[in-house]
Amino acid sequence: MNKKVKILIIIVAILAGLWTLGNVTHAFQLFSAPNLSNHPGIKMNDRFFASSLVKPKLFDFICYYGTNPQMGRHLRVHRLCGLEGDTLEIRNGDLWINGKYADGSLSLTHNYIFPATEWEKVKAVQPPEDLLVSTLLGDSMTWYLTDKDVVKHAIKARREILPPGEPDEYISDKFSRPWNKDHFGPVIVPPGKYFVLGDNRSYSEDSRYIGFIDKTDYLSTVLWR
Repeated sequence: MNKKVKILIIIVAILAGLWTLGNVTHAFQLFSAPNLSNHPGIKMNDRFFASSLVKPKLFDFICYYGTNPQMGRHLRVHRLCGLEGDTLEIRNGDLWINGKYADGSLSLTHNYIFPATEWEKVKAVQPPEDLLVSTLLGDSMTWYLTDKDVVKHAIKARREILPPGEPDEYISDKFSRPWNKDHFGPVIVPPGKYFVLGDNRSYSEDSRYIGFIDKTDYLSTVLWR
């Protein structure tokens, strides 16, 4: 075995060791997005790197552990939208943090209602990947779209926003308030907690539904996607 081959083997072994160590310690890991909850920021099946060595900042995507009856303890990914002490409120589907509008810098997806005649245009922009499309009143449809695409492609659509006072049973059970996904709070993030939201605000099981995230359940910060 010549010297170059030996050096190559050593380098490969070192890289493999570092990769294994990174995965075990969560210092550097590769993940795949399992759902649509962060579309378009992280699309379903997108692969991304995350690290526990990077302290998360507001609006970073973070990986954390959540629990539900169907999946048990499992990995989740959402955008960090509230740090301890922050006052959060969702008004007409828009996020406000400490009294300031907070969605302006984000590219978000919302549920839109549009005439059935617009379906071909909508389908060209956002192909149907699941069964979220429904028919309303016979001649209207709903589908998730980015706000930018609605404007860019001149789609005749309006955001579907639930009225205040129409409680969502899951949100109401969690927070004991008559809130829904579009009218939520205000709430103050307790010490040792995070508040997370999905970029696909109409199809995300985030802190509105599961409550605040314990910092001890935080795993890593998304670095690149």
